[in-house]
Amino acid sequence: MASPGPAPSSDCGSAENIDWRLIALVCDMDGICMLSMPDVDDVAFNRHLSVMIEKELG
Repeated sequence: MASPGPAPSSDCGSAENIDWRLIALVCDMDGICMLSMPDVDDVAFNRHLSVMIEKELG
């Protein structure tokens, strides 16, 4: 039986946690941009990334 691993950190605002959330956003947005969906382009990518950075860093 596998162990559940370490307990989740309650420090959601740590630099490491912010880094991983931004990395996940960039990877997901990159994949969505490759689908060539309308209104999902570099401008939308940059807008969403800017909003997320602003929310994370306040």
